[in-house]
Amino acid sequence: MTVLASFYITGIPADCRQNPVMVVDSTKKPLVLDEKPERIACLYAFCGHVVAMLGRGADMTAIVNGLKKDMLLRRIVPEISRMPVPARGGIINIEALLKTDPDIVFLKPETAAISAEIKKLERFSLPYFVAGYHSMDEQMTIIEMMGKAIGREKKALAYTRYYREVIYRVQSRTSHIREADKIRLYHSVNEPRRTDAPDTIEADWTRACGVANVSLNARLKGKNNKYFADIEQIILWDPEIIIVNEEGVDRQILSDKKWEAIRAVRDKKVFAIPVGISRWGHP
Repeated sequence: MTVLASFYITGIPADCRQNPVMVVDSTKKPLVLDEKPERIACLYAFCGHVVAMLGRGADMTAIVNGLKKDMLLRRIVPEISRMPVPARGGIINIEALLKTDPDIVFLKPETAAISAEIKKLERFSLPYFVAGYHSMDEQMTIIEMMGKAIGREKKALAYTRYYREVIYRVQSRTSHIREADKIRLYHSVNEPRRTDAPDTIEADWTRACGVANVSLNARLKGKNNKYFADIEQIILWDPEIIIVNEEGVDRQILSDKKWEAIRAVRDKKVFAIPVGISRWGHP
């Protein structure tokens, strides 16, 4: 496949191609494809979910370990069990990736932020698309762009239309709730004290649901794009509900004496988020 960045890669202008498709990724980088990609590398679990949802799961040639762990996804796309994993922890094994002969590579933002990883792809003229987002609107835009890139634009638009209908349905039931009446929610992300920061999709979700997410207006400790609260701060927040998105963390919180002064713990209102193809509370 011939791939053109903003205007040239092979020396042939994009406007001289037959029906080229242009998409823009989350870094605002344009990618022009002269034909629908047949072989798709998903080096980000989210992208594998999207590609499978849009009906092209069997066309993935490279994935990440997270997709192999998704039991329901493996039932939908059994080929996943045999797909190679040429990237771990955001680091690409370029020799292994080249063996899969991808026409397009979908990346997570953390990988794209490492210049050495991007240089690996550019050295071999591998077209790549960065799929980052911090809100529901941004996520829907990325899904639409991915759909366009892999020749499933109509399916992607149908999904984002459904997504917007769900947001409207939820907000029509929650928008009338007064600030003082909102349930105080604490969201545990993977680890008990890791939680939601402002300007994240989790913040967007909880606002739409009409709850008061206690961590959104607080000063959190940030490290590697992860945010943490001290247990003393969580006690001061005294959330009425705690939801966790990592298996076993609900039991860990309920059995830890440091947490027992918190209302949600006293009332046994600490809930594990369901797991389907992926954790429902995971971006």
